[in-house]
Amino acid sequence: MDYLYRIFNNFFLVHVLSTELKIKRFYATSKKGKLVCPDGVSLNSNLAARADMLAAATMGATAFQKGLGAMHSLSHPIGAHLGAHHGLTNAVVMPYVLCFNRSAIDERMGVLARTLGIGDDFEAVLSWVLALREALNIPHTLASLGFEDTHASLLAPEAARDPTAPTNPVPLDSEVLERLYLDALHGRIQGGALARGGVLPSR
Repeated sequence: MDYLYRIFNNFFLVHVLSTELKIKRFYATSKKGKLVCPDGVSLNSNLAARADMLAAATMGATAFQKGLGAMHSLSHPIGAHLGAHHGLTNAVVMPYVLCFNRSAIDERMGVLARTLGIGDDFEAVLSWVLALREALNIPHTLASLGFEDTHASLLAPEAARDPTAPTNPVPLDSEVLERLYLDALHGRIQGGALARGGVLPSR
């Protein structure tokens, strides 16, 4: 059951970070996330944390009516072709998409960092996301899901046609999505001082 809760925890976070949120709703969801994410690592004996996570997930579900973007458009074809769990796939691609979208979400990530009390900029949120993934034993790359280099060009057109793709804050096309697939496969984090030129180890 802990595995399911870890995936559910990340699924909530994905829905929050995937959505261009109004500031009022963003604050409410982020404050709930501050309670959920650290405590949500071990949930079997923590009913209060489980209740908080369910409430936060409901907020995330409401928020994503505005759109989901690249995390989901990348994940849907992987689930269809490789049978990968959707929540897990979203959690794997999360930091790569955040970095790709940085130009459009930089200011909002500063708001999120201050709300969570972890800093005041995009880099703080990226560090927090990477640390959370590590704590939850989320794989760093798509290689762990059976994704190979040849899948990138095969699945990118499907990802571009996915109804979630037009809602990404930075425009997407097949070429961009193929590059994102390859970054997530080989652990290449782009667009952040924290990870500029850095590569996450495959596991």
